[in-house]
Amino acid sequence: MNTSEQSVQYALGEVVAKAWKQNAFYRDFWRKNNFSAEPFSAKEFSRVPILRKSDLLEMNVRDRSTFLNKEKYHFAIASSGTTASPIVSLHNETPIAPYYSFITQRCSYSALLVLRRSSYNFLPLVAVSQYCTPGTIMAEGDLDDLDYTARIAAEIRMDHLATSPSIAVRFGKILAKQGFPLHGVTFLYVSGEPLTHAAYLVLKELYSNALIVNGYSITEAGATMGHSSSYCVNLHSKSRNAYHLNTRDAYYEVIDGNLVVTILRNLPFPLIRYDTGDKVVLEDDFSCTCGFGTGSIAVVGPRDGLKSYKIGATVFRVEEFKSVLEEELSTLFTSDCEVYIEQEKIGQSLLAAPTLILRPKFMTPHPRFNGMIAKYFLDRITVSPNMSLGQAIKFGISKPLRIQYDKNITGQKIYPPREIRTPFEVQK
Repeated sequence: MNTSEQSVQYALGEVVAKAWKQNAFYRDFWRKNNFSAEPFSAKEFSRVPILRKSDLLEMNVRDRSTFLNKEKYHFAIASSGTTASPIVSLHNETPIAPYYSFITQRCSYSALLVLRRSSYNFLPLVAVSQYCTPGTIMAEGDLDDLDYTARIAAEIRMDHLATSPSIAVRFGKILAKQGFPLHGVTFLYVSGEPLTHAAYLVLKELYSNALIVNGYSITEAGATMGHSSSYCVNLHSKSRNAYHLNTRDAYYEVIDGNLVVTILRNLPFPLIRYDTGDKVVLEDDFSCTCGFGTGSIAVVGPRDGLKSYKIGATVFRVEEFKSVLEEELSTLFTSDCEVYIEQEKIGQSLLAAPTLILRPKFMTPHPRFNGMIAKYFLDRITVSPNMSLGQAIKFGISKPLRIQYDKNITGQKIYPPREIRTPFEVQK
Protein backbone atom coordinates (compact mmCIF):
# COMPACT_ATOMS: atom_id res chain seq x y z
CA MET A 1 0.00 0.00 0.00
CA ASN A 2 1.53 3.34 -1.07
CA THR A 3 1.43 6.59 0.89
CA SER A 4 -1.64 7.89 -0.96
CA GLU A 5 -3.62 4.71 -0.27
CA GLN A 6 -2.55 4.79 3.39
CA SER A 7 -3.74 8.39 3.64
CA VAL A 8 -7.17 7.46 2.22
CA GLN A 9 -7.48 4.49 4.55
CA TYR A 10 -6.65 6.68 7.52
CA ALA A 11 -9.18 9.31 6.42
CA LEU A 12 -11.92 6.68 6.02
CA GLY A 13 -11.19 5.34 9.49
CA GLU A 14 -11.37 8.86 10.95
CA VAL A 15 -14.68 9.65 9.24
CA VAL A 16 -16.34 6.48 10.54
CA ALA A 17 -14.90 6.79 14.04
CA LYS A 18 -16.02 10.42 14.39
CA ALA A 19 -19.52 9.64 13.10
CA TRP A 20 -19.90 6.81 15.61
CA LYS A 21 -18.75 8.99 18.47
CA GLN A 22 -20.47 12.27 17.56
CA ASN A 23 -23.54 11.57 15.42
CA ALA A 24 -26.64 9.92 16.91
CA PHE A 25 -28.21 9.36 13.48
CA TYR A 26 -25.33 7.15 12.34
CA ARG A 27 -25.15 5.23 15.60
CA ASP A 28 -28.85 4.38 15.36
CA PHE A 29 -28.73 3.67 11.62
CA TRP A 30 -25.70 1.41 11.87
CA ARG A 31 -27.03 -0.48 14.87
CA LYS A 32 -30.29 -1.14 13.03
CA ASN A 33 -28.15 -2.62 10.26
CA ASN A 34 -26.08 -4.78 12.66
CA PHE A 35 -22.91 -2.71 12.44
CA SER A 36 -20.75 -1.32 15.22
CA ALA A 37 -17.75 0.99 14.83
CA GLU A 38 -16.43 0.24 18.29
CA PRO A 39 -13.73 -0.79 17.65
CA PHE A 40 -13.26 -0.06 13.94
CA SER A 41 -10.48 -0.63 11.41
CA ALA A 42 -10.42 0.93 7.95
CA LYS A 43 -9.98 -2.61 6.60
CA GLU A 44 -13.61 -3.19 7.63
CA PHE A 45 -14.90 -0.25 5.61
CA SER A 46 -16.79 -2.49 3.18
CA ARG A 47 -18.95 -3.64 6.12
CA VAL A 48 -20.28 -0.12 6.77
CA PRO A 49 -23.99 -0.12 5.75
CA ILE A 50 -24.95 1.70 2.55
CA LEU A 51 -26.84 4.97 3.16
CA ARG A 52 -29.63 6.05 0.79
CA LYS A 53 -31.69 9.16 0.26
CA SER A 54 -34.74 7.47 1.78
CA ASP A 55 -32.77 7.03 5.03
CA LEU A 56 -31.93 10.74 5.16
CA LEU A 57 -35.55 11.74 4.60
CA GLU A 58 -36.61 9.91 7.76
CA MET A 59 -35.11 12.72 9.87
CA ASN A 60 -34.85 16.48 9.33
CA VAL A 61 -31.44 17.93 8.55
CA ARG A 62 -31.01 19.70 11.89
CA ASP A 63 -31.62 16.59 13.97
CA ARG A 64 -29.26 14.41 11.93
CA SER A 65 -26.43 16.98 11.98
CA THR A 66 -23.75 17.72 14.53
CA PHE A 67 -22.71 21.31 15.21
CA LEU A 68 -19.21 21.05 16.65
CA ASN A 69 -17.65 24.04 14.92
CA LYS A 70 -19.24 27.12 16.49
CA GLU A 71 -17.00 29.46 14.49
CA LYS A 72 -18.59 28.68 11.13
CA TYR A 73 -21.94 29.45 9.58
CA HIS A 74 -24.06 26.54 8.44
CA PHE A 75 -25.90 27.10 5.17
CA ALA A 76 -29.04 25.09 4.39
CA ILE A 77 -29.12 24.16 0.69
CA ALA A 78 -31.99 22.26 -0.95
CA SER A 79 -31.54 20.06 -3.98
CA SER A 80 -32.94 21.58 -7.15
CA GLY A 81 -33.93 18.19 -8.35
CA THR A 82 -36.78 16.64 -10.13
CA THR A 83 -38.16 14.30 -7.50
CA ALA A 84 -41.08 14.81 -5.18
CA SER A 85 -38.81 14.76 -2.14
CA PRO A 86 -35.89 17.22 -2.40
CA ILE A 87 -33.15 16.79 0.19
CA VAL A 88 -31.90 19.62 2.42
CA SER A 89 -28.25 19.63 3.47
CA LEU A 90 -26.14 21.84 5.73
CA HIS A 91 -22.71 23.00 4.61
CA ASN A 92 -20.12 25.04 6.45
CA GLU A 93 -17.56 25.27 3.66
CA THR A 94 -17.30 25.00 -0.11
CA PRO A 95 -13.89 23.47 -0.83
CA ILE A 96 -12.26 24.27 -4.15
CA ALA A 97 -11.68 21.05 -6.08
CA PRO A 98 -8.17 20.46 -7.46
CA TYR A 99 -9.37 20.49 -11.07
CA TYR A 100 -11.09 23.85 -10.61
CA SER A 101 -7.87 25.35 -9.20
CA PHE A 102 -5.96 23.89 -12.14
CA ILE A 103 -8.27 24.99 -14.94
CA THR A 104 -8.87 28.55 -13.72
CA GLN A 105 -5.18 29.21 -14.29
CA ARG A 106 -6.00 28.98 -18.01
CA CYS A 107 -8.24 32.05 -18.03
CA SER A 108 -8.82 35.35 -16.24
CA TYR A 109 -12.00 37.15 -15.26
CA SER A 110 -13.02 40.12 -13.12
CA ALA A 111 -16.84 40.15 -12.92
CA LEU A 112 -18.91 37.10 -11.93
CA LEU A 113 -22.67 36.74 -12.32
CA VAL A 114 -24.39 33.83 -10.57
CA LEU A 115 -27.74 32.61 -11.87
CA ARG A 116 -29.07 30.05 -9.40
CA ARG A 117 -32.39 29.38 -7.76
CA SER A 118 -32.10 30.31 -4.07
CA SER A 119 -34.37 31.29 -1.19
CA TYR A 120 -31.87 33.88 0.00
CA ASN A 121 -29.97 36.04 -2.44
CA PHE A 122 -26.75 36.20 -0.44
CA LEU A 123 -26.22 32.44 -0.03
CA PRO A 124 -24.87 31.66 -3.52
CA LEU A 125 -22.48 34.60 -3.34
CA VAL A 126 -21.15 33.55 0.05
CA ALA A 127 -20.66 30.05 -1.30
CA VAL A 128 -18.76 31.10 -4.41
CA SER A 129 -16.81 34.03 -3.00
CA GLN A 130 -13.81 31.91 -2.06
CA TYR A 131 -13.58 30.71 -5.67
CA CYS A 132 -12.81 34.24 -6.84
CA THR A 133 -9.70 36.34 -6.47
CA PRO A 134 -9.92 39.48 -4.32
CA GLY A 135 -11.19 42.43 -6.30
CA THR A 136 -13.65 40.36 -8.33
CA ILE A 137 -17.08 41.91 -8.80
CA MET A 138 -19.83 39.46 -7.83
CA ALA A 139 -23.54 39.75 -8.56
CA GLU A 140 -26.56 37.47 -8.51
CA GLY A 141 -29.23 37.50 -11.17
CA ASP A 142 -32.96 36.85 -11.03
CA LEU A 143 -34.07 33.70 -12.83
CA ASP A 144 -37.59 35.08 -13.05
CA ASP A 145 -36.45 38.28 -14.79
CA LEU A 146 -33.61 37.60 -17.20
CA ASP A 147 -34.09 40.93 -18.98
CA TYR A 148 -33.40 42.72 -15.70
CA THR A 149 -30.46 40.40 -15.06
CA ALA A 150 -29.02 41.26 -18.48
CA ARG A 151 -28.89 44.89 -17.36
CA ILE A 152 -26.87 43.85 -14.32
CA ALA A 153 -24.51 41.88 -16.56
CA ALA A 154 -23.98 44.96 -18.71
CA GLU A 155 -23.41 47.23 -15.70
CA ILE A 156 -20.65 45.02 -14.24
CA ARG A 157 -19.30 44.00 -17.68
CA MET A 158 -19.72 40.35 -16.80
CA ASP A 159 -16.98 38.07 -18.05
CA HIS A 160 -17.73 35.00 -15.87
CA LEU A 161 -21.14 33.33 -15.74
CA ALA A 162 -22.10 30.49 -13.36
CA THR A 163 -25.42 28.77 -14.03
CA SER A 164 -26.95 25.65 -15.61
CA PRO A 165 -26.51 24.80 -19.31
CA SER A 166 -30.14 25.49 -20.24
CA ILE A 167 -30.25 28.82 -18.41
CA ALA A 168 -26.94 29.84 -20.00
CA VAL A 169 -28.56 29.30 -23.40
CA ARG A 170 -31.71 31.28 -22.54
CA PHE A 171 -29.71 34.08 -20.94
CA GLY A 172 -27.19 34.20 -23.76
CA LYS A 173 -29.91 34.88 -26.34
CA ILE A 174 -31.34 37.68 -24.19
CA LEU A 175 -27.89 39.20 -23.73
CA ALA A 176 -27.27 39.09 -27.48
CA LYS A 177 -30.65 40.72 -28.16
CA GLN A 178 -29.73 43.57 -25.81
CA GLY A 179 -26.38 44.08 -27.54
CA PHE A 180 -24.17 42.58 -24.82
CA PRO A 181 -20.78 41.49 -26.25
CA LEU A 182 -20.90 37.74 -25.53
CA HIS A 183 -17.38 37.33 -26.92
CA GLY A 184 -16.22 39.14 -23.75
CA VAL A 185 -17.30 36.20 -21.56
CA THR A 186 -14.10 34.26 -20.90
CA PHE A 187 -15.31 31.72 -18.32
CA LEU A 188 -18.61 29.81 -18.29
CA TYR A 189 -19.23 27.45 -15.37
CA VAL A 190 -22.23 25.14 -15.77
CA SER A 191 -23.70 22.53 -13.43
CA GLY A 192 -27.03 21.33 -12.09
CA GLU A 193 -28.05 19.24 -15.10
CA PRO A 194 -26.35 16.96 -17.64
CA LEU A 195 -24.51 18.79 -20.39
CA THR A 196 -25.70 17.19 -23.63
CA HIS A 197 -23.81 17.47 -26.90
CA ALA A 198 -26.60 19.68 -28.27
CA ALA A 199 -26.32 22.05 -25.30
CA TYR A 200 -22.54 22.20 -25.63
CA LEU A 201 -22.77 23.16 -29.30
CA VAL A 202 -25.20 25.99 -28.57
CA LEU A 203 -23.04 27.27 -25.70
CA LYS A 204 -19.95 27.29 -27.92
CA GLU A 205 -21.84 29.32 -30.54
CA LEU A 206 -23.15 31.85 -28.02
CA TYR A 207 -20.05 32.16 -25.81
CA SER A 208 -17.43 31.67 -28.50
CA ASN A 209 -14.43 32.83 -26.45
CA ALA A 210 -15.38 31.18 -23.16
CA LEU A 211 -13.65 28.33 -21.41
CA ILE A 212 -16.58 26.06 -20.53
CA VAL A 213 -16.23 24.10 -17.28
CA ASN A 214 -18.84 21.53 -16.28
CA GLY A 215 -19.24 20.47 -12.64
CA TYR A 216 -20.68 17.22 -11.28
CA SER A 217 -22.00 17.30 -7.73
CA ILE A 218 -24.89 16.42 -5.47
CA THR A 219 -26.31 18.73 -2.82
CA GLU A 220 -25.63 16.23 -0.05
CA ALA A 221 -21.88 16.07 -0.71
CA GLY A 222 -20.81 19.61 0.13
CA ALA A 223 -18.04 19.35 -2.47
CA THR A 224 -17.94 19.16 -6.25
CA MET A 225 -17.13 15.56 -7.10
CA GLY A 226 -15.97 16.01 -10.67
CA HIS A 227 -15.14 18.53 -13.41
CA SER A 228 -14.52 18.62 -17.12
CA SER A 229 -13.69 21.49 -19.44
CA SER A 230 -13.72 22.38 -23.11
CA TYR A 231 -10.05 21.33 -23.19
CA CYS A 232 -10.97 17.71 -22.28
CA VAL A 233 -11.00 16.20 -25.78
CA ASN A 234 -9.91 12.73 -24.60
CA LEU A 235 -12.38 12.73 -21.74
CA HIS A 236 -15.32 13.80 -23.88
CA SER A 237 -14.53 11.10 -26.45
CA LYS A 238 -15.84 8.72 -23.78
CA SER A 239 -18.88 10.80 -22.89
CA ARG A 240 -19.94 14.44 -22.58
CA ASN A 241 -20.81 13.44 -19.00
CA ALA A 242 -17.36 12.17 -18.08
CA TYR A 243 -15.45 13.97 -15.32
CA HIS A 244 -12.07 14.22 -13.63
CA LEU A 245 -12.86 13.03 -10.10
CA ASN A 246 -12.09 15.03 -6.97
CA THR A 247 -10.28 12.29 -5.04
CA ARG A 248 -8.96 14.70 -2.42
CA ASP A 249 -12.37 15.37 -0.86
CA ALA A 250 -14.20 12.12 -1.54
CA TYR A 251 -13.77 8.36 -1.77
CA TYR A 252 -15.68 6.54 -4.51
CA GLU A 253 -17.00 3.01 -4.88
CA VAL A 254 -19.20 1.32 -7.46
CA ILE A 255 -21.78 -1.01 -5.93
CA ASP A 256 -24.40 -2.69 -8.13
CA GLY A 257 -23.42 -0.22 -10.84
CA ASN A 258 -24.18 2.84 -8.69
CA LEU A 259 -21.76 5.49 -7.46
CA VAL A 260 -21.34 5.29 -3.68
CA VAL A 261 -19.49 8.24 -2.16
CA THR A 262 -17.87 9.02 1.19
CA ILE A 263 -16.91 12.63 1.84
CA LEU A 264 -13.53 12.97 3.55
CA ARG A 265 -14.16 16.45 4.99
CA ASN A 266 -15.82 17.56 8.21
CA LEU A 267 -19.48 18.24 7.48
CA PRO A 268 -22.33 19.00 9.90
CA PHE A 269 -23.75 15.73 8.59
CA PRO A 270 -20.97 13.42 7.37
CA LEU A 271 -21.77 11.54 4.19
CA ILE A 272 -20.57 7.94 4.54
CA ARG A 273 -21.10 5.26 1.88
CA TYR A 274 -23.96 7.21 0.33
CA ASP A 275 -25.61 5.68 -2.73
CA THR A 276 -26.03 8.60 -5.14
CA GLY A 277 -28.27 6.53 -7.40
CA ASP A 278 -26.15 7.53 -10.41
CA LYS A 279 -24.98 4.77 -12.71
CA VAL A 280 -21.26 5.18 -13.19
CA VAL A 281 -18.11 3.68 -14.67
CA LEU A 282 -14.82 4.57 -12.96
CA GLU A 283 -11.42 4.48 -14.63
CA ASP A 284 -8.03 5.04 -13.02
CA ASP A 285 -4.78 6.34 -14.51
CA PHE A 286 -6.52 8.38 -17.19
CA SER A 287 -4.50 10.98 -19.07
CA CYS A 288 -6.37 13.87 -20.69
CA THR A 289 -5.59 16.51 -23.30
CA CYS A 290 -6.46 19.24 -20.80
CA GLY A 291 -3.13 18.60 -19.07
CA PHE A 292 -4.55 17.94 -15.61
CA GLY A 293 -2.37 14.90 -15.15
CA THR A 294 -3.04 11.21 -14.72
CA GLY A 295 -5.90 10.41 -12.38
CA SER A 296 -9.33 8.90 -11.85
CA ILE A 297 -12.34 9.72 -14.00
CA ALA A 298 -16.02 8.83 -13.92
CA VAL A 299 -18.49 8.39 -16.74
CA VAL A 300 -21.84 9.29 -15.19
CA GLY A 301 -24.99 7.73 -16.57
CA PRO A 302 -28.70 7.61 -15.80
CA ARG A 303 -29.97 7.61 -12.25
CA ASP A 304 -31.20 4.30 -10.91
CA GLY A 305 -35.00 3.88 -10.79
CA LEU A 306 -35.85 7.16 -12.54
CA LYS A 307 -39.46 8.31 -12.20
CA SER A 308 -38.87 11.80 -13.57
CA TYR A 309 -36.28 13.55 -15.70
CA LYS A 310 -35.28 17.19 -16.04
CA ILE A 311 -34.00 18.37 -19.39
CA GLY A 312 -33.41 22.06 -19.92
CA ALA A 313 -36.44 24.03 -18.77
CA THR A 314 -38.72 20.98 -18.66
CA VAL A 315 -39.40 18.12 -16.25
CA PHE A 316 -41.17 14.95 -17.38
CA ARG A 317 -42.81 12.63 -14.82
CA VAL A 318 -43.75 9.13 -15.85
CA GLU A 319 -46.60 8.97 -13.29
CA GLU A 320 -48.43 11.72 -15.19
CA PHE A 321 -48.33 9.67 -18.39
CA LYS A 322 -49.63 6.66 -16.46
CA SER A 323 -52.54 8.72 -15.07
CA VAL A 324 -53.63 9.83 -18.55
CA LEU A 325 -53.53 6.24 -19.78
CA GLU A 326 -55.64 5.01 -16.87
CA GLU A 327 -58.16 7.86 -16.95
CA GLU A 328 -58.47 8.66 -20.66
CA LEU A 329 -57.16 5.80 -22.79
CA SER A 330 -57.76 2.62 -20.77
CA THR A 331 -59.95 1.05 -23.47
CA LEU A 332 -57.06 1.13 -25.96
CA PHE A 333 -53.89 0.81 -23.89
CA THR A 334 -52.57 -0.71 -20.71
CA SER A 335 -50.96 1.59 -18.13
CA ASP A 336 -47.51 0.34 -19.22
CA CYS A 337 -45.42 3.03 -20.90
CA GLU A 338 -41.87 4.15 -21.57
CA VAL A 339 -40.87 7.80 -21.98
CA TYR A 340 -37.64 8.65 -23.80
CA ILE A 341 -36.30 12.20 -23.46
CA GLU A 342 -33.82 13.70 -25.91
CA GLN A 343 -32.51 17.24 -26.33
CA GLU A 344 -32.10 18.75 -29.80
CA LYS A 345 -30.41 21.86 -31.14
CA ILE A 346 -32.58 23.98 -33.42
CA GLY A 347 -30.57 27.03 -34.44
CA GLN A 348 -29.42 28.49 -31.12
CA SER A 349 -32.31 26.97 -29.18
CA LEU A 350 -32.51 23.77 -27.14
CA LEU A 351 -35.72 21.78 -27.37
CA ALA A 352 -36.84 18.77 -25.40
CA ALA A 353 -37.78 15.89 -27.70
CA PRO A 354 -40.04 13.39 -25.90
CA THR A 355 -41.09 10.00 -27.26
CA LEU A 356 -43.87 7.99 -25.58
CA ILE A 357 -44.07 4.23 -26.15
CA LEU A 358 -47.46 2.68 -25.39
CA ARG A 359 -48.65 -0.91 -25.03
CA PRO A 360 -51.85 -1.58 -27.01
CA LYS A 361 -54.45 -3.90 -25.50
CA PHE A 362 -55.54 -5.11 -28.92
CA MET A 363 -54.39 -4.08 -32.38
CA THR A 364 -51.60 -1.54 -32.86
CA PRO A 365 -53.14 1.78 -34.00
CA HIS A 366 -52.30 3.05 -37.48
CA PRO A 367 -49.68 5.86 -37.40
CA ARG A 368 -52.26 8.34 -38.74
CA PHE A 369 -53.92 8.22 -35.31
CA ASN A 370 -50.76 9.17 -33.43
CA GLY A 371 -51.55 12.88 -33.44
CA MET A 372 -55.01 12.27 -31.99
CA ILE A 373 -53.56 10.06 -29.24
CA ALA A 374 -50.85 12.60 -28.41
CA LYS A 375 -53.49 15.31 -27.84
CA TYR A 376 -54.76 13.47 -24.74
CA PHE A 377 -51.41 14.17 -23.05
CA LEU A 378 -50.73 17.76 -24.03
CA ASP A 379 -52.82 19.49 -21.36
CA ARG A 380 -52.37 16.83 -18.68
CA ILE A 381 -48.57 16.61 -18.67
CA THR A 382 -46.95 19.47 -16.73
CA VAL A 383 -43.35 20.21 -17.64
CA SER A 384 -42.94 23.13 -15.23
CA PRO A 385 -45.07 24.59 -12.40
CA ASN A 386 -46.92 26.89 -14.81
CA MET A 387 -46.63 25.13 -18.14
CA SER A 388 -48.19 22.11 -19.80
CA LEU A 389 -46.50 20.04 -22.48
CA GLY A 390 -48.87 21.58 -25.03
CA GLN A 391 -47.77 25.07 -24.03
CA ALA A 392 -44.09 24.06 -24.12
CA ILE A 393 -44.59 22.87 -27.70
CA LYS A 394 -46.40 26.10 -28.61
CA PHE A 395 -43.64 28.28 -27.12
CA GLY A 396 -40.84 26.36 -28.84
CA ILE A 397 -39.48 24.75 -25.67
CA SER A 398 -40.37 21.18 -26.66
CA LYS A 399 -40.82 19.32 -29.90
CA PRO A 400 -44.18 17.57 -30.45
CA LEU A 401 -44.74 14.34 -28.53
CA ARG A 402 -43.88 11.31 -30.67
CA ILE A 403 -46.01 8.19 -30.17
CA GLN A 404 -44.75 4.65 -30.72
CA TYR A 405 -46.04 1.20 -29.72
CA ASP A 406 -44.58 -1.94 -28.19
CA LYS A 407 -46.64 -4.90 -26.91
CA ASN A 408 -43.71 -6.21 -24.84
CA ILE A 409 -43.10 -3.29 -22.44
CA THR A 410 -44.07 -3.63 -18.77
CA GLY A 411 -44.34 -1.05 -16.01
CA GLN A 412 -43.60 2.64 -16.30
CA LYS A 413 -40.09 3.87 -17.10
CA ILE A 414 -38.44 7.10 -18.15
CA TYR A 415 -35.08 7.34 -19.90
CA PRO A 416 -32.56 10.19 -20.33
CA PRO A 417 -30.91 11.06 -23.67
CA ARG A 418 -29.31 8.22 -25.58
CA GLU A 419 -25.82 9.73 -25.23
CA ILE A 420 -26.12 9.31 -21.45
CA ARG A 421 -27.51 5.77 -21.68
CA THR A 422 -25.23 4.37 -24.38
CA PRO A 423 -21.99 3.86 -22.36
CA PHE A 424 -23.96 1.65 -19.98
CA GLU A 425 -26.05 -0.25 -22.50
CA VAL A 426 -22.85 -1.42 -24.23
CA GLN A 427 -21.76 -3.20 -21.04
CA LYS A 428 -24.91 -5.34 -20.73
